[in-house]
Amino acid sequence: MQPADRKTGSGFRASATVFCVILSFMLSSIPVSAGGKLDYTVTEVTPYTVYTTDRLNVRTGPSERWRVLLTLKDGTPIKVTGTVSEGWLQITTDGIPEGYVSGDYVSKTAPSGKPAEEMNETEKADKKKAEEEKAEKEKAEKEKAEKEQAEKEKAEKEQAEKEKAEKEKAEKEQAEKEKAEKEKAEKGKAEKEQAEKEQAEKEQAEKEQAEKEQAEKEQAEKEKAEKEKAEKEKAGAEKEMPAEPISAADHEHVYRESITREPTCSQVGEEILTCEICGATRTGIIPRKEHTPGSWEVVREATMTKEGLRFQNCSVCGRTLASAEIPAHTGRLILLITGLCAAGILICVLLIRRAGKTG
Repeated sequence: MQPADRKTGSGFRASATVFCVILSFMLSSIPVSAGGKLDYTVTEVTPYTVYTTDRLNVRTGPSERWRVLLTLKDGTPIKVTGTVSEGWLQITTDGIPEGYVSGDYVSKTAPSGKPAEEMNETEKADKKKAEEEKAEKEKAEKEKAEKEQAEKEKAEKEQAEKEKAEKEKAEKEQAEKEKAEKEKAEKGKAEKEQAEKEQAEKEQAEKEQAEKEQAEKEQAEKEKAEKEKAEKEKAGAEKEMPAEPISAADHEHVYRESITREPTCSQVGEEILTCEICGATRTGIIPRKEHTPGSWEVVREATMTKEGLRFQNCSVCGRTLASAEIPAHTGRLILLITGLCAAGILICVLLIRRAGKTG
């Protein structure tokens, strides 16, 4: 090979090497994902017009690594058709059906040096359409929000009413249960008190009957003993009398009383009657004294629903002379019930007013 051929071959190899390096750099600058697809996503939007605020490069992709298609002047109108992450926009402009620019260098406001009248009809229509779509979207979102709010308030109101009804039902059932238990307790208490009363009256009657029988038995035995004693004394007197005693038929006896036992309210008294003329004697009975009523003794206090019970005993012998019921304090019960009813009515009125204000 000649020196000239070696020089030519060396130059060709150098050019090829430079070309391969440039091609590798260009290929490596194209961002792709592991599956061979583009690593960005374009979100389509309703087209609207913006204006460049400086000289701006239009690239083949949403990054400075992408190739520049065109450089736009300051104030150039372009149409946005989509958005990409990191503030990049997909646009279209004269001569370029699809390109990408940075959103940091565009504005929706026309430049001050360009009157608004110079906007073409298409830009005005696009702007009006975008504004109408935005207004409709805002209206739809507002209506949706109002509907959701109304449904939420309705659901909360229904839930509150349901909870209120359940609470009132539970309170009513609890009140009925407590009322039934109270009535049952009062009934049991009344039956117990009635049984105790009947038992006390029965025991009192049995006691009085036993005392009466005992007193009559003692009285009979005493009268018998007195009679035997009188007869014995009479027999002894007759034995000691002179041969010619004074006949009872010859005179009227004049007795002298001699009390041997004072009478009380529980037993009769005794006396010996002796004739002052003939000395004849006989035993007399002094009737019992009347019982001395003592103060009334309360054995069971009266309540608002039940009568009480009291007894009056003799202050001397302790015998029960009378028993009487103490009227129940129904007046207090009526006042209590009236007060509770008034309080219940007042609470109901307050609850109704509160519910009216809340509604």
